[in-house]
Amino acid sequence: MTEPLDALDQADEEASDLPPAARLAALADAYCRFALENPASFRVMFGAPELCGDGPEQVALRWRTAVARLAETGLRLTPTPDAAAVSVWSTVHGRLVLGRAASGTGSADDMHAFVEELTRSLAAAGPAAD
Repeated sequence: MTEPLDALDQADEEASDLPPAARLAALADAYCRFALENPASFRVMFGAPELCGDGPEQVALRWRTAVARLAETGLRLTPTPDAAAVSVWSTVHGRLVLGRAASGTGSADDMHAFVEELTRSLAAAGPAAD
Protein backbone atom coordinates (compact mmCIF):
# COMPACT_ATOMS: atom_id res chain seq x y z
CA MET A 1 0.00 0.00 0.00
CA THR A 2 1.86 3.05 -1.22
CA GLU A 3 -0.84 5.74 -1.38
CA PRO A 4 -0.43 6.94 2.23
CA LEU A 5 3.34 6.77 1.89
CA ASP A 6 3.17 8.84 -1.29
CA ALA A 7 1.03 11.45 0.50
CA LEU A 8 3.44 11.60 3.44
CA ASP A 9 6.51 11.79 1.23
CA GLN A 10 4.99 14.51 -0.95
CA ALA A 11 4.09 16.59 2.10
CA ASP A 12 7.58 16.18 3.51
CA GLU A 13 9.17 17.16 0.22
CA GLU A 14 6.94 20.23 -0.13
CA ALA A 15 7.85 21.30 3.42
CA SER A 16 11.57 20.54 3.11
CA ASP A 17 12.57 24.21 3.45
CA LEU A 18 10.51 24.70 6.61
CA PRO A 19 11.64 24.28 10.23
CA PRO A 20 11.26 20.77 11.73
CA ALA A 21 8.07 21.62 13.65
CA ALA A 22 6.42 22.86 10.45
CA ARG A 23 7.58 19.74 8.60
CA LEU A 24 6.06 17.58 11.34
CA ALA A 25 2.81 19.55 11.03
CA ALA A 26 2.86 19.04 7.25
CA LEU A 27 3.34 15.29 7.73
CA ALA A 28 0.50 15.15 10.25
CA ASP A 29 -1.76 17.17 7.97
CA ALA A 30 -1.03 14.79 5.08
CA TYR A 31 -1.76 11.80 7.34
CA CYS A 32 -5.08 13.34 8.41
CA ARG A 33 -6.00 14.34 4.87
CA PHE A 34 -5.30 10.82 3.62
CA ALA A 35 -7.41 9.31 6.42
CA LEU A 36 -10.31 11.68 5.80
CA GLU A 37 -10.24 11.33 2.01
CA ASN A 38 -9.60 7.55 1.97
CA PRO A 39 -11.38 6.11 5.01
CA ALA A 40 -11.57 2.56 3.62
CA SER A 41 -7.84 2.42 2.82
CA PHE A 42 -7.05 3.95 6.19
CA ARG A 43 -9.13 1.30 8.02
CA VAL A 44 -7.53 -1.53 6.04
CA MET A 45 -4.05 -0.20 6.70
CA PHE A 46 -4.53 -0.52 10.45
CA GLY A 47 -7.32 -3.06 10.68
CA ALA A 48 -5.72 -5.64 8.40
CA PRO A 49 -2.01 -4.81 8.19
CA GLU A 50 -1.30 -8.22 6.68
CA LEU A 51 -2.86 -6.86 3.48
CA CYS A 52 -0.56 -3.84 3.45
CA GLY A 53 2.91 -5.36 3.48
CA ASP A 54 5.30 -3.06 5.28
CA GLY A 55 3.05 -0.02 4.86
CA PRO A 56 2.36 0.55 8.58
CA GLU A 57 6.07 0.18 9.41
CA GLN A 58 6.95 2.63 6.66
CA VAL A 59 4.39 5.10 8.04
CA ALA A 60 6.03 4.69 11.47
CA LEU A 61 9.42 5.42 9.90
CA ARG A 62 8.10 8.72 8.51
CA TRP A 63 6.86 9.74 11.98
CA ARG A 64 10.20 8.79 13.61
CA THR A 65 12.14 10.79 11.02
CA ALA A 66 9.97 13.88 11.46
CA VAL A 67 10.26 13.81 15.25
CA ALA A 68 14.00 13.08 15.13
CA ARG A 69 14.42 16.35 13.21
CA LEU A 70 12.94 18.15 16.23
CA ALA A 71 15.46 16.49 18.53
CA GLU A 72 18.29 17.51 16.20
CA THR A 73 17.36 21.16 16.79
CA GLY A 74 17.87 20.74 20.53
CA LEU A 75 14.19 20.45 21.43
CA ARG A 76 13.67 18.47 24.60
CA LEU A 77 11.60 15.37 23.87
CA THR A 78 10.12 12.65 26.02
CA PRO A 79 12.46 9.70 26.62
CA THR A 80 13.68 9.19 23.07
CA PRO A 81 12.77 10.46 19.62
CA ASP A 82 11.21 7.03 18.94
CA ALA A 83 9.01 7.29 22.03
CA ALA A 84 8.06 10.86 21.14
CA ALA A 85 7.20 9.77 17.59
CA VAL A 86 4.88 7.07 18.92
CA SER A 87 3.23 9.64 21.19
CA VAL A 88 2.68 12.14 18.38
CA TRP A 89 1.46 9.52 15.92
CA SER A 90 -0.84 7.97 18.54
CA THR A 91 -2.26 11.38 19.40
CA VAL A 92 -2.98 12.30 15.78
CA HIS A 93 -4.31 8.84 14.94
CA GLY A 94 -6.46 8.72 18.07
CA ARG A 95 -7.92 12.17 17.38
CA LEU A 96 -8.84 11.04 13.88
CA VAL A 97 -10.54 7.87 15.08
CA LEU A 98 -12.28 9.48 18.04
CA GLY A 99 -13.39 12.49 16.03
CA ARG A 100 -15.05 10.29 13.47
CA ALA A 101 -16.63 8.04 16.09
CA ALA A 102 -17.96 10.92 18.19
CA SER A 103 -19.40 13.07 15.44
CA GLY A 104 -19.55 10.82 12.40
CA THR A 105 -17.33 13.29 10.58
CA GLY A 106 -13.94 14.77 11.02
CA SER A 107 -13.33 17.95 9.14
CA ALA A 108 -9.95 18.67 7.62
CA ASP A 109 -10.07 22.16 9.19
CA ASP A 110 -10.60 20.72 12.68
CA MET A 111 -7.75 18.26 12.20
CA HIS A 112 -5.47 20.99 10.84
CA ALA A 113 -6.13 23.15 13.91
CA PHE A 114 -5.50 20.15 16.17
CA VAL A 115 -2.22 19.33 14.40
CA GLU A 116 -1.06 22.94 14.54
CA GLU A 117 -1.71 23.09 18.28
CA LEU A 118 -0.01 19.74 18.88
CA THR A 119 3.14 20.68 16.99
CA ARG A 120 3.17 24.14 18.58
CA SER A 121 3.08 22.51 22.02
CA LEU A 122 6.02 20.28 21.10
CA ALA A 123 8.04 23.20 19.82
CA ALA A 124 7.33 25.16 22.99
CA ALA A 125 8.51 22.36 25.26
CA GLY A 126 11.90 24.02 25.83
CA PRO A 127 15.51 23.27 25.08
CA ALA A 128 17.13 19.92 25.63
CA ALA A 129 18.54 19.32 29.08
CA ASP A 130 22.33 19.36 29.42
